[in-house]
Amino acid sequence: YPETATLVTVESNNDEWGSVSMLADGLIGEFTGTASIASGLEITLKATPKNGAEFICWKDQYGRIVSNEPLHTMFAVEKATYTAVFMNSLAFGGWEFEYETYDGNKIQLLKVVKSGDANLVLPDKVTIEGIDYAITSLANNLFTDNTKLVSIILPASLARVGDNLVHNVSVTGNS
Repeated sequence: YPETATLVTVESNNDEWGSVSMLADGLIGEFTGTASIASGLEITLKATPKNGAEFICWKDQYGRIVSNEPLHTMFAVEKATYTAVFMNSLAFGGWEFEYETYDGNKIQLLKVVKSGDANLVLPDKVTIEGIDYAITSLANNLFTDNTKLVSIILPASLARVGDNLVHNVSVTGNS
């Protein structure tokens, strides 16, 4: 690499939720992954959500938020990695959850985005863009700090329940 070049990497926190690319002033085309860019050159980071996801922000390699805009223009001044953060959420029973898919057609609920009814019934499956997914995993501490929740009926599809799921809440299985 030339002495005045810097390595810039763009990536997505989840390739199923969004794609990323980088445009560099004076260079032809968009780049993904890592590119050697002349130090001081203007670059534009581009994040494109997909599969119903939402763009949240760009973060640098230290976890600092660089921008809340999917198109962000800046100067390449040092070796850096920029990650587009996307979020997908599911809603049912007045509740909204951040989630991730795995093993093709399974879902893990990661975080409560919005609390709903006091009595929550988690469905066995949800349909996203015409594809059925089974709710099979609940993250650690998913409902720990939720004071509104009184009871949860778990889906028969559930294979893993994280530690410290709830406090003072009635939990029953669904067969």
